Amino acid sequence: DCMDIIMIGNAGASGTVRIAEKKYLELREKYPEWFIDQAKNIQQDQNDEVYKKVEDIVEKTVAMIKSNDETIPLTFKCGEGGIMNTLWELGKVRKKGFVIDIFSIPIKQETVEISEFYHLDPYRLESFGAYIAVVRSGAESMALLKKVGMEACIIGYLNNSKDKILLFDTDGEVRFLDRPREDELAKVK
Repeated sequence: DCMDIIMIGNAGASGTVRIAEKKYLELREKYPEWFIDQAKNIQQDQNDEVYKKVEDIVEKTVAMIKSNDETIPLTFKCGEGGIMNTLWELGKVRKKGFVIDIFSIPIKQETVEISEFYHLDPYRLESFGAYIAVVRSGAESMALLKKVGMEACIIGYLNNSKDKILLFDTDGEVRFLDRPREDELAKVK
């Protein structure tokens, strides 16, 4: 009984904003001012009236696409430890394994660049404002979300194994998700 895993929002976005604000001058040594300003604003929509409704919209939309087992959570808020900690929590709560295509996880270029600059794993970087949902049909769920003005993408699927598999398409590499650890933000002093 396979279920899709979709993601709403971007990996590491809130962490990127915090680093860009905290390390503005240091980042100016490598990047142009417009790039850092863009990094500081990658969650700009979260300050709008629209974003204040995001959580409510996500919850209502996910409620429309419930799985048969209503006792198990379907929506997981991302936060400290980034998308990887959220995926770990999903596997633990659902008591199932999954397969995630790492390159399907939405991430902004600013997050990639700043993570490289500080040698951080962007998938373990604070990701407040992003959500993961477990749904019967990723395509149907994405269509429903699009109707309410939200973008989502399928990043993988739940399966009946216990393995938490991460696929890296470029070289066919398969890794297993390891236990949660401290948020990458802690490495930026």
